[in-house]
Amino acid sequence: MNWATLQPRSLKTRVTMGILVIFALGLGAMAWYASRLLRQDMQVLVGDQQLSTVTVLADQVSGQVSVRLQSLEELAAKAVPVLADAGATQSLLDQDTLTAQLFNRGSFVTRMDGVAIASAPRELRRVGIDYRDRDYMIAALESGRTVVGKPVRGKALGTPVLVMAAPVRDGTGRVIGAVAGVTDLGRSNFLDTITSHRYGETGSFHVVSAQHRLIVTSSDRSRVMQALPPPGANAVIDRLMQGYEGTVVLKNQLGTDVLNSGRRVPVAGWDIVASLPVEEAFAPIGHMQRRMLAAAAALTLLVGGLVWWLLRQQLAPMVAAARALARQAAHPQPSQPLPVARDDEVGTLITGFNRLLLTLDEREASLRLSDQALRSISEGVVITGPDQLVLSMNDAHVAITGYSHEDIRGCNLRLLQGPLTDRNSVQSIRTAIAAGAPFHGELLNYRKDGTTFWNELTISPVIGANGKLTHFVGVTRDVTQRHQAQEQINQLAFFDTLTGLPNRRLLGDRLAQAMAASQRSGLYGAVVFIDLDHFKPLNDQHGHGVGDQLLAQAAERLRASVREADTVARFGGDEFVVVLAALGTDADASAEQARNIAEKIRLAFGQVFVLGAPPAASTSASAIEHRCSASIGLVLFRGHGAHADDLIRQADNAMYAAKSSGRDAIHLHAMAD
Repeated sequence: MNWATLQPRSLKTRVTMGILVIFALGLGAMAWYASRLLRQDMQVLVGDQQLSTVTVLADQVSGQVSVRLQSLEELAAKAVPVLADAGATQSLLDQDTLTAQLFNRGSFVTRMDGVAIASAPRELRRVGIDYRDRDYMIAALESGRTVVGKPVRGKALGTPVLVMAAPVRDGTGRVIGAVAGVTDLGRSNFLDTITSHRYGETGSFHVVSAQHRLIVTSSDRSRVMQALPPPGANAVIDRLMQGYEGTVVLKNQLGTDVLNSGRRVPVAGWDIVASLPVEEAFAPIGHMQRRMLAAAAALTLLVGGLVWWLLRQQLAPMVAAARALARQAAHPQPSQPLPVARDDEVGTLITGFNRLLLTLDEREASLRLSDQALRSISEGVVITGPDQLVLSMNDAHVAITGYSHEDIRGCNLRLLQGPLTDRNSVQSIRTAIAAGAPFHGELLNYRKDGTTFWNELTISPVIGANGKLTHFVGVTRDVTQRHQAQEQINQLAFFDTLTGLPNRRLLGDRLAQAMAASQRSGLYGAVVFIDLDHFKPLNDQHGHGVGDQLLAQAAERLRASVREADTVARFGGDEFVVVLAALGTDADASAEQARNIAEKIRLAFGQVFVLGAPPAASTSASAIEHRCSASIGLVLFRGHGAHADDLIRQADNAMYAAKSSGRDAIHLHAMAD
C-alpha cells in the first residue's frame, strides 16, 4: 500500500494525529496523580497516629509541670512568715524535701529586690546573687504570676537550665518575694520520658517554648537549645507557635521536609512536637513513584522520537522557507517572495508571509524617516520594552547622560539613579510603570562620570492594537540650570549671607520641627540664645569689616561646638540661636546636658579671635587679636507646651539675665510652659 496516497493533506489533521499519540503520555500523569492521592491518605493516617502520640506526651508533661508549679506555690505560702528572716527561710528550704525531689538543681528564695536570701542545696552558693533581671523573676515579682522561665544555657554547668518561679504574697495579697526551682536539663529530669526515646529511625521528639521560639530539649541532642527561625521566616512554624495543634509538613532548619505533629502544654506555654522526615514517612510511596516515573520516562522517549519524525516530515516546506528567509537576512537586499512548495496550510502561511514582507518594506521606509526625526530633537528620548530594559535611544540622550548606545542598551534606567535620588519620586515612577500609566516629574539623576543633573522626565506607555502594553517611551530634559537658580533663591531667602547660617525665618521652621519631634518622642529640647559681649566697641574702633569677620568666625565656632543634628542660626546683629533637639527624657539631666553644650560655646568664644587689619590700615599692618565673651540664655521645652516665638523670647530674657549678672555667663530659664 502506498502510504503517500493515504496521507491526509490537512496539516491540522496530521498534527491532531500526533497529539493523539502524545496524549498517551497522560497515562503516566494519571499514575503519578494516583500516587499523590495515596500519599495524601497516608499523610493523614500517619499524622493522626503521630498526633495521638504527642497528645499522650503533652498530657504527661503538663502534669509534671503542674506538680512543680504547685509545689512552688505551696513553698511560697510557707515562706510568708519567715521571709523577713534569711536564716529561717534557709531552714525552710533545707527541710523541704518535695521541692528537692522535683527540681534536680534545687531552689532559692528572694525578696522584692530579686537577690537570693536562701538556697538549697547550700553548696550551690546562690545566696547574694541578683536575679531581678531574669524573665521569670520579673514575671513573679512585678506581675505576680507563677511562670516557667526561658531556658538558658548555664554558665557554670554548660548545660540547659530551666527555672520555674512563683510569687510570695503576704496576707493582703501583695507580692513580697519569689520562690524559684531550678532544673538542669543535662541531668536526669522530668522531660526524660521525651528525650530518651527517638521517633522511628530518624525522627525525634522536641519540647518547644512557643513564647521564646526555642527548642527546650529534644531526643535529637543536636537540636537542644536551638532557636527557631524569627517570625516571618517560615509561615508554617509561625502558625505552630501561635497555638495550632495538628499535623503539618514543613521544611526544618536543616532543609529537610518533615511531618510535624504538635500539641500545646498551656500551663508552660510549650509545644510537644513529634518530627518525622517525609522521606521516612512515605518511603513505600517513593519507591512506587520512582518505578512509575521510570516507565513514564521510557514512554516519553518513545513518543518523543515518533513526534519528532512526524513533524520533520510534515514541516519540511516551512523549514525550507525559513532557510531562504535567513539567506536574505544575511545578504541585505530587496525582499524576495519565499517559494511555495505545497498547496496546504504551510503554503497558505508562506503566501501570507510574502504579503507581510511587502508591508514591512513600506513600514521600514516610514521608520527610517521617524528615526531621523527622533535623532534631530534636543530632548533625550529612550524606548524600553514592557520589562523596562532599554531598546534604543537618540543621540541627545547620550549627550545628556554620558552613556553611549552600547553602555545602556539592554539595561534598566535605574542605573541613572544614585544616593541623592529622591526615593519618593522613584516610587512614583515604579507605581506608574506597574499600572501602565504615564508619569511626569523631576528627579536628580547621575551621568556616567558621576556628576548629577536634574531630569524633567516624561514616561508614556505604548499600547498595542490588542490593548496590551508593548513599550515605554521616556523623554529626558536637563533642567539643572533652572534648579540651580531656584537653589540660589532659596539660599538668599533662608540663610544669612555673611555667616551662611539659617536666618530668623528658617530658624522658626526648624524650631517648630524640633517641637513637633519632641511631642512625638517625649524627649526634651532646648533653645540657646547667645549674644556677643562688647561687640559694638569693636565695630566702632575697627570698622564693620572686622566686625563681620568676628561674626563669621563666631559662626564657625558655634558649628564646631554643637552636635550635627542641632540647628545654629543667626538671629540678628551679634545674636545667635542654637536649637538643641532630643536631649533626654529627664528634665534635670537634659538641663545639665544643655548647660554643658552652652559652656562649651562660652569657652570657645573666650579664645582669641584673630581678625584682619582694618580697611584703613596699610597692607603691612598686623592682624588684630580680639578677646570676646558671650552671654548665654537657656530654656528647656518638651512638645508644644509653648509657642516657638515664646521660647525664643524666654531664651532672650535668660540671656539678658546672664548679661546683667556680669556677662560671660550662662543663665537657665525655668521650664517653658
